[in-house]
Amino acid sequence: MKRYNLVEEINLLSENMSIENKKYCDDLITYMRVKGFLKNEEDINEILLEILKDILDAQAQGVKAQDYFGKNPKEIADEILYELPIDLNTSFKILSYILIGYIFFMAIPSIIFSQKPLDVGNFLINAVFIISIALVIFYVQGRSVYGKKRKIYNLISIVVFIIAVNISITISNVVSTPLQISTKGWMGIGLILVSFFVLALLYYKGDENDKKMLLIFIPLVMSSGVAGIITRIEFFMEFTKTTEGKIFVYIAMLLLTLLQYFVIYRKMKKQNNIKKINI
Repeated sequence: MKRYNLVEEINLLSENMSIENKKYCDDLITYMRVKGFLKNEEDINEILLEILKDILDAQAQGVKAQDYFGKNPKEIADEILYELPIDLNTSFKILSYILIGYIFFMAIPSIIFSQKPLDVGNFLINAVFIISIALVIFYVQGRSVYGKKRKIYNLISIVVFIIAVNISITISNVVSTPLQISTKGWMGIGLILVSFFVLALLYYKGDENDKKMLLIFIPLVMSSGVAGIITRIEFFMEFTKTTEGKIFVYIAMLLLTLLQYFVIYRKMKKQNNIKKINI
């Protein structure tokens, strides 16, 4: 069974539960997915599916989820996750999403305008920092699910994220390395086209969930990339160097990005309506 189908079936089973059982199962699902984010996601979803089926059967007989599965689901979930090996493909995929988001966010100024070279060394330093912070946030969020001070854990995650963003921006502006690539002219256009190709390849090879994740980045990358290509074409170069030209580029990029998100939203809404009809 594909991962997307597993997730849909899990969500459907959860919706058919009583309010108390749904809360119990939603916490269990969240905990196992967050705590086991470096494990094989399909294995975790298959286990969750079996657990939810059993709980739903128990519910039909008048047995509550906590009476069937236990009043301390965290310990049982930890035992299950301990038996599952770390999955390198899943780990690489999750870390790749984090890096893609970071790289495209920080590289947008260099993509659109070519005044500054792309500091690859700076990116590598920041990448190690961002991945480390992501691991900390995953750990904190995992503890928050069954923690007595859930709001405090969530607050810690938000504070850590805000501090990390500021440190990352500081590193980007202060640290400079010799590993720099020029983003001017055809070199910049080539880098933009490569980023388009990589994103298209990831989207083409990904499953439904991967595609949904990538759709967060695609509109922004496409818009900034198109803007970057235009600013490097000699015919538009002089205009885009002016203040008015830069404002025009940013406004056009914003409108193009919003248009893409709107089209994606409409398409996804239509697909969800079709699925509801089929169900």
